Amino acid sequence: MESYEKVEEKCMELKRYTKRVMDLYCDAKKWHWLAESAATEVERQKYNTIANALMDMFNKEISSMIL
Repeated sequence: MESYEKVEEKCMELKRYTKRVMDLYCDAKKWHWLAESAATEVERQKYNTIANALMDMFNKEISSMIL
C-alpha cells in the first residue's frame, strides 16, 4: 500500500507543477491583453516584452514535459 501512497504523492506534486506552468501561460496572456490596450507605444512594447518572456518560460516548461 505504501507504493500507492508514493504514486499519489507524485501525482499531487505533478498537479501543483502543472498549475504553476499554466499560471505562466495565464500571466503571459494577461500581459498580452494589457499590451493590446496600452495607451502608448512604449507601454505596449514593455508589456509585450513581459508577455513574450513568460511565454518563453511556458514553452520551455512544456517542451521539457515527458511521460
